[in-house]
Amino acid sequence: MKNKIIVGFLPKTFKSGLATASALLLFAGSSHAALTLVGSYDPTGDANDVDRSATFLSGSVPGITSANVLNLATFQGLVSTAFTNGNGGVIDFEGGSDSLTSGGTVFTTSSFGGRTLSFATDEGALSIGGAGSGRVATSGSSTIGGQIDINFTSFSLTGGNPADRLTHFGMTILQRSQGVQSDVTATFSDGSTLTFDQLTFSDAGDSTQDAFVGFVAPDGLSITNVLFDGTNFTSYDDIGFIVTAVPEPSSTALLALAGLALILRRRRS
Repeated sequence: MKNKIIVGFLPKTFKSGLATASALLLFAGSSHAALTLVGSYDPTGDANDVDRSATFLSGSVPGITSANVLNLATFQGLVSTAFTNGNGGVIDFEGGSDSLTSGGTVFTTSSFGGRTLSFATDEGALSIGGAGSGRVATSGSSTIGGQIDINFTSFSLTGGNPADRLTHFGMTILQRSQGVQSDVTATFSDGSTLTFDQLTFSDAGDSTQDAFVGFVAPDGLSITNVLFDGTNFTSYDDIGFIVTAVPEPSSTALLALAGLALILRRRRS
């Protein structure tokens, strides 16, 4: 059986206005607690430290390279700075009031820099709880799990800069005693993709192979999907993210034309 996690982000463009409006109506009709954000990813000294980082396999276009893959240490520094500056954070599922709705689970983060990030799953209920089966949380004692297929959809940012986009993402797959195997693919706003080397976990049963998966979108793009395609049910911990102001393609083109016009004008003078 396979577990799949697809993470989708709806850019705030005119073209996606209807989709964004629909997502906001969905969230407005749902009652759910805000999930606490913290600034530390995989804090040292917890019951289980993350053991390794996923590595680059291929990109669908030449512009996507191993530079778009972030190892754990790099991501830890970036998300900590983003949290301090109000541009991101970590959902570690350890907040005293953290909870998820039943049915189509809705996630809403606590406020960061005047923003909140909301998203939903359309594959049924998730739960926050202890991992079991040889799996150990990487922060505190709680993880997320509860479904074979998990589809995170309808990401919506409220507040902040209208140009804000989801540009960095990180999450940890937990080892389990029965073994896990997973393919991971990220998709960006232009349809290009990044594929990670296949992650294989042995039946060691000692939780020594938990794997961090982290990446950053190419310049000018945002994250639209992340697919975890596994061969055995597992649990996940610590969702980290960063938002960045990304100019619309039309705005970028206008800036480039303005710059070219300025260069030509200087040459003529």
